[in-house]
Order: sequence, then structure tokens, then C-alpha cells
Amino acid sequence: MTPYKCVIIDHDLDSINGLQRYLSLMPELVLVNTYTDPLLALTEIKSCAHLDIILTDIEMPDIAGTEFFNDLRHKASKLVFTTANTQYASETLGLNADAYLVKPYSLINFVTMIVKLLTDQPVEQPVSDHYPFFFVKNKQNNARLTKIDFADVIAVESKLNDVMIHTVHEKILTSISLTEVARLLQRDNRFVKVQRSFIINTHHIVHIDGNTIKMNQGTSVTVGEQYRTLFAEFVTGRLLKSAVKK
Repeated sequence: MTPYKCVIIDHDLDSINGLQRYLSLMPELVLVNTYTDPLLALTEIKSCAHLDIILTDIEMPDIAGTEFFNDLRHKASKLVFTTANTQYASETLGLNADAYLVKPYSLINFVTMIVKLLTDQPVEQPVSDHYPFFFVKNKQNNARLTKIDFADVIAVESKLNDVMIHTVHEKILTSISLTEVARLLQRDNRFVKVQRSFIINTHHIVHIDGNTIKMNQGTSVTVGEQYRTLFAEFVTGRLLKSAVKK
């Protein structure tokens, strides 16, 4: 059997290395190239032979809008998005992607997704966490374990080596990284990363003024430049428009 030709595009080298390792365990797949520069990737892919699978991150520097991904779509039989943001992951099927992987993903998740793609089976979206809550150690309360409902989280803010979890009841400071929190929240599509130091719960948005998001309990967040295009598309997809009167 002729191996399926694959390309990886991701600005994060750790993500590329992880995918390379998984690909090496599947003899039916062959890695043609990897790219950390999406513009270089697009230039070279446009001039190469048709590919079987392109695996690409959806949040990368210098990439705005959907044109980049549409160009990739024409050069591959299967287009797979990899992302740490579940909210944007759920939008990828609208960009003509065949599947997505939510970071961090296991070898089992990867193999299952690839097998379904190659046999033209539908790839399901990830389900929400079975438990509607989690626990953290509250630094402001003698490291006491505090139960937090996902629905009560308004936003999560990075504070150097800690994070501040803004909830409808209180603000809780805990000694974990924003990356760790993102992994916990990634299965719940209410949560969106809108800048390097902020993840918000879209259900708690009160109003949006330009690039400023006003949340419940007075929390205000400015959308980072890198995240503005995708967040704008998220909002536009949920914007009610009145019919044109004749």
C-alpha cells in the first residue's frame, strides 16, 4: 500500500515533535515536511504535489481569517486542525476541515481520528467533562480545597506563576499555570482564550465594545491582537441580523 503523505504546520515545536512521534508509529503514514512558519508552509505546499493529510494549528502568528486554511484545503485530501481552544475547534468544521485534535491529545485519540479519516467515517466532536466542577487550592484561604462549578467561572487570568479564577461568587488565587487550566477547560466549548493571559466563559459576556469585552461581576478583558480575527468570527457567527425590508 502506498503510504499517505502528511505535512505538519504548527508554530510550537513541542506540538510538532509530539505529532511526529505519533506519525512514526503508523507505518501507513509518511511525514513529508514540518513547518513552524505558516506562510512558508503555504508557499511550498502550493508548489508541491497533492498531499493526503495536512495537520495544522488554527492559532498561529501572521495568520488572519480563513483564506490561509481555504488555500490548504485545495492541496490536501484531508485537512485536520490541531488547537488548544475547544471553542475554535468547534468552528473548524465550518472551515471545511475534516477533523480536529484538541491539545493535549493522546496517541489513542490520534490513531482513532486517523483511522476514521482514512476510512471516511465521521469524526465526532469531543464531549464535555463528565463532572461539572473541579477543585483548586485557594492561596487566599490557607490552601484549602475549593470546589468551583464550570458554569460559575467568568474568566481565568494569568498572574505570573499563579492564576486568578474570577467566579460569580469570588476571586480565587491558585498556584497553577494558565496552560494547566486551559487543559482542564478545553472540553467545554463555553471557554475561549482571548489573549495570552486570559480565558473567558462566553456565557458571562455582558457586552462587547470594539476589542473590549465586559463580563459579569465587572470583569473587563481586551482581546489580544493575535486572537481578534478568530474572536470576531466567533461573534459574527452568533450575531442576529434583521431582515432587509423591501
